[in-house]
This record gives sequence, C-alpha cells and structure tokens, in this order.
Amino acid sequence: MTNHNTSPYSHLLLLAAVLALVSVASAFGPTSRLDLQKIMREERNYMQKKVIDISHKYVPDLPAYDSKTGLGNFIKLKTSIKLGDLYNFSVFKLTTHSGTHVDAPGHFNETLFELGYDVVSLHLQTLNGPVLVVDTPRNKNITAEVMRSLNIPRGVKRVLFRTSNTDRRLMYKKEFDSSYSAFTSDGAEYLAQNTDIKLVGVDYLSVAISPKDELLKVHQHLLNSKDIIPVEGLNLDDAVPGVYTIHCLPLRLVHGDGSPTSHSLPDLAWILQLLKSMRVRESVLAARIGTKYVAEIRIFGNTADQSFGSFIIFLAISVANYLWEKTVLHMC
Repeated sequence: MTNHNTSPYSHLLLLAAVLALVSVASAFGPTSRLDLQKIMREERNYMQKKVIDISHKYVPDLPAYDSKTGLGNFIKLKTSIKLGDLYNFSVFKLTTHSGTHVDAPGHFNETLFELGYDVVSLHLQTLNGPVLVVDTPRNKNITAEVMRSLNIPRGVKRVLFRTSNTDRRLMYKKEFDSSYSAFTSDGAEYLAQNTDIKLVGVDYLSVAISPKDELLKVHQHLLNSKDIIPVEGLNLDDAVPGVYTIHCLPLRLVHGDGSPTSHSLPDLAWILQLLKSMRVRESVLAARIGTKYVAEIRIFGNTADQSFGSFIIFLAISVANYLWEKTVLHMC
C-alpha cells in the first residue's frame, strides 16, 4: 500500500541531496573547481616571474661552426599565399648543431652512436631543473684552474658558463671566430671527475676550444660518461650570475647526434635574496625541506675552504632542487 503522507520537506531534502551529488561530482570530475582555482593561482604566480629566452634567433647571419658565411638562406616557402597557394608552407635545412643546440653522447663516439645514444636518449630530468649561471674569468679558457677558482659546490647539477664570448657578441657575427673561449681538456676532465655537473652550457658554438686534438678530448671527457649533456650556442646576454630554473627541450631526432633546441630561464634568484635576508635555523630547514637536504647543507657548511657565498649558492640550489622535485616532477 502506497503511503501518500509525504513530508512537506521531503522534496526539499531530495533536491538538496541531488545538488550535493552534483557538487561532489563536479569537485572530483575531469576539471573540478579546485583544479581551476589551483590553475588560476599558478597562472598568477607564473605571470609575475621573469622568463629569459636564452636561445638565439635563427637568422641567415647566425654563425655556423667553421664557416665564413653563417647559416645562409636556410628557410624558404614551398607554397605561398602571395603566389596563389592556399597557405604558406616553409621548409628549412639546418645541421643538427646549428645555433643553440645540444650534443648527444654519439656525437664524438661511434660505438655510442651505434648503440643508440642519440638525442632521444638524453634525460629530461637533466635538461630541466635548477641551474646556476656563473661568470668565468675574462680572456681565459675554462681550464682545470678556472674550474677550481669558480668553487662550484657539489650537488649543483646544471651550470651555464658565461664567458667573454658574450661580451664580444660572437654569436652575432656571421663569420666563425676560432678565438672563442671554451673548455680545455683538463677543464673538462676536472668537471667530469670532481663535480656533479650534468648539464654544461656555453655561450658559443662549441663546448671545446678549437684545436682538433682539444676538440676531441673535451667532448670525449664529457660525452663518454653518457650522462653529461653539453648545451652550446646559448644567449646569456640577459642572464646575470645567479640561480634559475632551465627548461630545455631538444627535438626528438632518432639517430640525431645533436639537436637545435629552445631554452628559457624562469628566474629563481629570489631564493638567494631570501636566504641572504633570513637567519634560518637548521630545525626549520629540516621541517621545510627535509633532513636529506639539511645533511648536505651541514656537511658543506662545515667545509673550511668554502666561502660563505658558495655556501649560500649551494643552499639555494638545494632549496630549488627540493621545490623542483616536490612540484614540477610530481606533476609530470
């Protein structure tokens, strides 16, 4: 027997239940309000950051290695609206080591090339993350002595070396200039054996100085490890020394021994300013960034021959690494 004595509030309760279910569904649906709020918050934060493009524009006068004429006319229209075609459609022809680019392990090692150590084998975790930009002594190549003088702490995995090449604006001169500053074989050997650096950025077309024997040795010291990535031809005009993040995405060229790439540097220099202006207790650090990083900081801070400036850089890199691991990598 049907009960017709329905409570006057039953319809309201039913409506409230339906609305609650809709609300829950929207909160956990493909794009929830919480997701949207988070996206908007991150967008506002990101728009406040300064982002530096450290790639050079590809133009006919961009220098090419060992060339007097630069890239030349490397791009042309295959179809053209002006000539009556439906759309503009360009083709271009470049070497894989044109402009701002990365080297793969197989670049100077045939065995590694045959084993498939191409651009696709490069680790995204190495190509992206916290990075240190340093100024090198002017009018000097990057020797083992220079590397020691830079005092780059252990734990720093990515370094961009800003040399006199930037001051001389060599990447804006069409004719290749063999007098550029770069790594010597002992400098590359020191980096490979005495630092944790895995991404090595330079501001001209080669990470190695130009004599052929040095060209070979430098690349072998770096590339034979299979986990050190040279980035060459960077535009460091506006990148003052400091801590940044780097975003580097080469083309996925199977069998490619190198690849043109685009790079950007969202500014993380605020970490340096923050650490310089704060007296941070170790217990607070442990709570905020974890005991693993505090242990590294404590060990480094107790090393007598390290300057306070280098300690601050190391601390900034540690915090940046933590932020990177806890946010960006977890989102991928």
